[in-house]
Amino acid sequence: MKLSKKEFDGVVRRAISRIPEELRQHLDNILISVRKRPTLEMMEEVDQDPDEPLLGLFQGFPLSERSLTSPPLFPDSILLFQEPLEKHVKPWRSWRRRSS
Repeated sequence: MKLSKKEFDGVVRRAISRIPEELRQHLDNILISVRKRPTLEMMEEVDQDPDEPLLGLFQGFPLSERSLTSPPLFPDSILLFQEPLEKHVKPWRSWRRRSS
């Protein structure tokens, strides 16, 4: 089932709000955004087979590679890809009902 961008963004916001606070607090410095689909460059970056769906992508520095003296210049981000998620995560109808 296809959702409008506005509906999908609402589902994402409500899903994030359902993450337990002790985990959600670690998302404070992470930008979470929705894209229609991953680019070919993104697929290649993670060595993803084009026939396999890429549902999301973390872009940033792992905590194990961080330094207190030279923090990252840009915030980490999580990209969620609407079209693959709609195709492979079912049923959207119940998600929309629960997130209203």
